[in-house]
Amino acid sequence: MLTSIHKESRQTYGVKRLTAALKSQFLPFKVGANRVRKIMKLLDLRCESIKKYRPNCKTRVFELGENLLNRNFNFNELNKVWVTDITYIHVPEHGFCYLTTVIDLASKKPIGWNFSRNMTADCAISALKKALVSQQFPKNVIIHSDRGSQFTSKEFMDFTKLMNLRQSFSAKGCPYDNAVIESFHSSIKKELIYRYYFNSFEHAKLCIFDYIENFYIRHRLHSALGYITPQEMENRLILSSQAAA
Repeated sequence: MLTSIHKESRQTYGVKRLTAALKSQFLPFKVGANRVRKIMKLLDLRCESIKKYRPNCKTRVFELGENLLNRNFNFNELNKVWVTDITYIHVPEHGFCYLTTVIDLASKKPIGWNFSRNMTADCAISALKKALVSQQFPKNVIIHSDRGSQFTSKEFMDFTKLMNLRQSFSAKGCPYDNAVIESFHSSIKKELIYRYYFNSFEHAKLCIFDYIENFYIRHRLHSALGYITPQEMENRLILSSQAAA
């Protein structure tokens, strides 16, 4: 069973996630991290993700807006705070391409994303539009980002105002202020981008679609959610809000 779960995780689960996955099977014997670690070693099962992350942090007052989050990433209501960012993805045939993602902080679910050959304000707006459509156009959502030119552009800022969204910004050069989206982009790189070769832009886009919409949202156990999937957390939050109404 451990081998099967490891395979279904696309070889991305380490000891903690494999232990959580086994516990969810309600086995007739106790399952602990030490036992799982020993079995993994015996079966030569390894987490195949590749680490590559070197953050730094600088602070400076930003004239266009403030940090409304202050590193508070825990919310229990959907569509209160979204976070967004753009990351580089290299495609040999084309060069650098760009993935923009929007995540709801309550469910940790990617609710909108865009993969583009060019890094422009349109990329950020497109991902945000998809998030708005998927969440049925909620109002007064805080949308947090870094100070990249795409998010501070007149086009993006005008669009957020038009959609009644409130912009929030990280300190300059400080990825910790947007840790959830940084963590997601780190995960997709370690678990997908650095492990596979993409023949074309379209091939990369298809693989990214499968990773986000199939694996990450519906199957990957999320440590910050207590080892359930983002889709399951969203479902729980929806049921909770309906019960309270």
